[in-house]
Amino acid sequence: MEFNATLREAFFRDLRESISDWTSFAERAVLGDPEIPESIASFPEWQALRGSLNTEELRMAFTEIVRYLLEGITFSILVTIDGGSAMSNVERVFLVDNQGKELAPALHEEFDPSDS
Repeated sequence: MEFNATLREAFFRDLRESISDWTSFAERAVLGDPEIPESIASFPEWQALRGSLNTEELRMAFTEIVRYLLEGITFSILVTIDGGSAMSNVERVFLVDNQGKELAPALHEEFDPSDS
């Protein structure tokens, strides 16, 4: 079977960028960045964390936990796409290009969130 490596790498790059962007967003939100919309920044949960993360070490730990969780959910989604979840008992989905080529046989095995 033929796979579209170029599209796969672009897809993985987009996933890594999304993980990075959302991690940064969470960090900025918890630090009270004025660029974060008030409708989000005013969540009581952000305010509670804001008061608790009062050292650089705690802020770094928060950021790493957010990144880890986002990487985990990304991995889980790729496992589901690859047919490794209960959904595959119902039916399987495939990520294919406009020529019908799959991106990879096992996206969750090939995705490395730390790749640059």
